[in-house]
Amino acid sequence: MLILFAFMESPLVIDSVFDWWNQLFIIGYFIFFFGLLLPGAVYLACKRGMTKTAMLNESVLYTINEDKIELKGESFHNSSNWKYVTGLVEREKYFALYTGGRLFSYLPKDGFFSKEDMARLKAISKEKGIKFSYK
Repeated sequence: MLILFAFMESPLVIDSVFDWWNQLFIIGYFIFFFGLLLPGAVYLACKRGMTKTAMLNESVLYTINEDKIELKGESFHNSSNWKYVTGLVEREKYFALYTGGRLFSYLPKDGFFSKEDMARLKAISKEKGIKFSYK
């Protein structure tokens, strides 16, 4: 960022003496670019990516049993074994089913049919030796 600042400042000060109005122009440009334009472009790119990704816009049906975990949507189908699950974290409104270091599946509690299904998920994770925590 400092290199870009020096690059923008060089044409303004080469031919003239130091002027505070030129400095304010450069600072205003940086505030506009890094404070408004760049965050706005990132927001629009993320919003466009969210609308184009079909998996994020569909209802997902999770089927959890002793053998595997299945995810099913209108345009996709995925299944995973319990041996790839590294942890289960229970929060107030959801479960996070970790399948890697930072990768997890979000399971909202209101998506379960009953309290017994949530208890069964906890029992299966305990049976498989998966690290369980409540945060």
